[in-house]
Amino acid sequence: MAVIKLNKKIYDIIETRIDTNSQLQLYNILYDTETRDRFLNIFKTYSIKEEVKKSILYELYTIENNDWWENIAYNYYKDITVWWIIPLVNNIINPFEFPDPGNQIFILKPFYLNKLLDEVYEIGKI
Repeated sequence: MAVIKLNKKIYDIIETRIDTNSQLQLYNILYDTETRDRFLNIFKTYSIKEEVKKSILYELYTIENNDWWENIAYNYYKDITVWWIIPLVNNIINPFEFPDPGNQIFILKPFYLNKLLDEVYEIGKI
């Protein structure tokens, strides 16, 4: 199976216009040459530009003792199942390596997380 990156925008693939500030723009569109499936690899590590991190989409969080991704996800989103978003937006490849207490990480604000998850859900229905 060969998977290649497509040089198209997400709205070209799904034929549905999405907001220009959509978090889906952060992911590469991949194409499986064998099955001809197109997909977003949301688990692939990507880098967020510093100016985007400093925008209104994120807030800084200081790691405390005994924090874990699920705890932080619950505190911000009231949902532990979205824990994976936090290491993803912080470019943490191995989520089992947790930042030391006192370090700061970026947290996607709840409004934008819900918007992202809604968009992923809608694309899954197409």
